[in-house]
Amino acid sequence: MATIKVPFIDDAGDVLREFPQGVTIHEYPELGTLRVASTGEGSDSLLGPKTVYRVDTPATSELPKFDTLDSAELWVDVYFAVGGFTEEDTGERGVPPEVAIADREVLAAYLMTHADTDIDQLAEFFDVSKNTIYSYLSRARARGEEARNQIEE
Repeated sequence: MATIKVPFIDDAGDVLREFPQGVTIHEYPELGTLRVASTGEGSDSLLGPKTVYRVDTPATSELPKFDTLDSAELWVDVYFAVGGFTEEDTGERGVPPEVAIADREVLAAYLMTHADTDIDQLAEFFDVSKNTIYSYLSRARARGEEARNQIEE
């Protein structure tokens, strides 16, 4: 499947999930992209715009963008597990300070939300097995959920 760049108008995005403290996940068609699948018979089929997900928080001026809903939800779990953070200037410093000072589980989960990171890379980075990384991600998700539940109480 190919992705081609074409101009089209973005809408406001649909709210898919709502969390405490005004945190939301939105679904958007990505500006300027359409997915095209080859039919194998010399013609292509237009599938429409690629879908991306954005997380909106009260403290976020630049909305983080994710290729999958799972990555967006994991980012939200990290956000709540550390009590919130902003990604402004993260390109310069790499990881938000709140995430950097958290434990390996939260750091691994944050890094996993980036499209160019996979389980193998994280296992090598942390010098652990892939199963350990899966455990880290599971525990980070649970901590995020626990933090949200405490806020809702």
